[in-house]
Amino acid sequence: MMIRLFLYKSQKVILCVFLLIFIALFPRDGRCGEAPSVTLPKVNSMSEAEPEIGVEPRVLDFGLIPNDAQVSRRFEITNRGGGILKWHGRVLKDKSVAMPDSRIISLYNSEVKGSGSYRVSSSLADHITLLGGWGEVGGYPVGVKGCVMKLNISGNGAKLLFWKDSEGGKFAVSLNGHFVGEINTISEVKERGEVVICDNVQYGPLIIEIIPKEGKNILEGVVVKGVHVQSVHSGSMFILPDEGVTTREVDFVTVTLDARKMKPGIFRGEILFESNGGDFLMEVYGEVVDKRAQLVAVYRYFNGSDYLYTIGTHEEEKLIRAGNFAKEGVAFFLFPAEIPGTKTLYRFATEWGGYCYSADLTGSERIRVNLRSAYPMGNIGVTKLPHTKPLYRWLHAKTGSCFLTTAPHGENIQKKGYRFDRIVGYVR
Repeated sequence: MMIRLFLYKSQKVILCVFLLIFIALFPRDGRCGEAPSVTLPKVNSMSEAEPEIGVEPRVLDFGLIPNDAQVSRRFEITNRGGGILKWHGRVLKDKSVAMPDSRIISLYNSEVKGSGSYRVSSSLADHITLLGGWGEVGGYPVGVKGCVMKLNISGNGAKLLFWKDSEGGKFAVSLNGHFVGEINTISEVKERGEVVICDNVQYGPLIIEIIPKEGKNILEGVVVKGVHVQSVHSGSMFILPDEGVTTREVDFVTVTLDARKMKPGIFRGEILFESNGGDFLMEVYGEVVDKRAQLVAVYRYFNGSDYLYTIGTHEEEKLIRAGNFAKEGVAFFLFPAEIPGTKTLYRFATEWGGYCYSADLTGSERIRVNLRSAYPMGNIGVTKLPHTKPLYRWLHAKTGSCFLTTAPHGENIQKKGYRFDRIVGYVR
C-alpha cells in the first residue's frame, strides 16, 4: 500500500513538472480557447512608401541664344518613390560669389526621347559630330561598336559624364588624336560615372573622340574647364509651373530665358526644387551671342595630312567630295562683314592642289596661290577683339597647304610635316 501511494505521488510530481515546462514554452494570454498571438513584420505597400523627387535632365543646356530672343526649354519631374510628392521650384538669384570657371554641355535631346534613335540637338550641332547609328535612352545617346562621337570644344580641361549599368560595356577615348584610355561602363546597379580627360592644360581646342568597343554605352555630357561664366541676370529666367503634386504621372516644367536682359557670353543659372521627397538643384547653361555679330562657324575637314576649312555652303560640298575629306568638326568662328576692326578671310587654291587661307589679296605673303580662286569665308579680327583668340597658321613644307588652329602649339601638327608660319588674325 505504501509503495502504491509513493508511485502515485511520484507520477503527480512528474506531471506537474511537464505542465510547467509546457507553460514556459507555450505561454497563453489567460483567455480560454484562444491561440497565442503572433506579431507579423509590417510590410509597406507602394502607396505607403516615401516619395522621392526625380528631375530629368539634371543639367539643362540652352546652347547658343541671340541676345534679342526669348527661348524656352522643358524638363520632367517625377516621383521615384511612393505616396504623394509635393514639390516647389524657384530660380535662385544672382550670387555674390564668383562663378566657377567651368560649364557642363549636356547631350540630352528632348526631341528624340523615346524614339530609340539619337541625333544632336540643333544648339549643339557646331560642337558634336556623330558617325554610325547611335541609339537613344531617355533622350541621351547610346553608342555600340561601330559608332563614333567627336566633341569639338575649347578649354583647359575636360571631364566626360556617362552612365554605368548591367548592359554597359567599354569605350575608348582620345584627345587631339592621342589615345587617353578605355572606360568600363558595366555596373550591377545603374549609376553615374565620370572620367577626367585632361586637366590644367594650356587653353585651346579640345577634340575628344569617343569610340564604343563593346556593350551599350550611355553618355550624358562633358564638363569643360577654363571658360569664363557669368551668372544669369536677375529676372531673366523663370519657370512655369513652379509647384505641383504628383504620384505616378510626369509633371512637365518649362524654363524661359529672356536673353534681352543678359550680356553676351556663357551663363550659368540654378533652379532649386524643394519637396517632401528631397531637394534637387538643377544647373542651367547656355551662351548669349550678339545678333549683330552673328558668328560664322568654320568647319575643319581632313584627308591624311591635307586639310580643308569650309563654312558649310552647298558649293563647298564639291570640294569635300573631290578631295574625299572627312569632317572633324568646328575649328573656330569668324565675324560678319559689318563688325568694325575686321576684314575678310579668303580661302585660296595653291599651285600644288591644296588650300591656304589669308586676309591678304595682294599676294604679298609669298604663298604660291591662285588669286582668282579667292573665296570669302567671313571676317577675321585685325587686332584682338573682346573674347577672341589668335588664329595660328601652319604651312606644309612640301605642298604649301595650310593648317589653322587656335592652339598655340599647333595640336602637334608638326608631326605631319607642317611648320609654324604666322598669326592670321583673331577669331572666336
